[in-house]
Amino acid sequence: MTKILTIEEANGENRLSNGIKRTNAVLAARLTHDRRSIYLWRDVVRVLGAPKYVSIRVNQEYDSFAVTPGEANGYMSFLVPDGLSSAKQPAVGIHSSRFCEELIAMNDLTVGESYRIEGHYSEKNNAVIFNVADAVVIPKKKSS
Repeated sequence: MTKILTIEEANGENRLSNGIKRTNAVLAARLTHDRRSIYLWRDVVRVLGAPKYVSIRVNQEYDSFAVTPGEANGYMSFLVPDGLSSAKQPAVGIHSSRFCEELIAMNDLTVGESYRIEGHYSEKNNAVIFNVADAVVIPKKKSS
């Protein structure tokens, strides 16, 4: 059985960034329908060992997905931008209309909303796993 680490356990193993302890790691993703994108917080990449590419693996039911280190030519692999540690680049943006639309449709999420999904680190698989049932609507900002 795969052991899922909590954020605190992952921090305790000091895996989030080359020797720098982090106590406020955010293993989360934001799914947006309007941009047909998914954004992975930078700590998701850090806990995986800061790979150059990340890959998204989706289970057959489309109710969860995992982010793992990827290969340059791998299926559903995406380049991690340089400067991910800077404040100007807080997340990895993955733009895939088909993936986002299928994820929203297969999980009966509301079209037009944005969602935050918390993830959990699996040390055995070196993966951050996201359960779409945990998706929470991100309130829209009120326009002035």
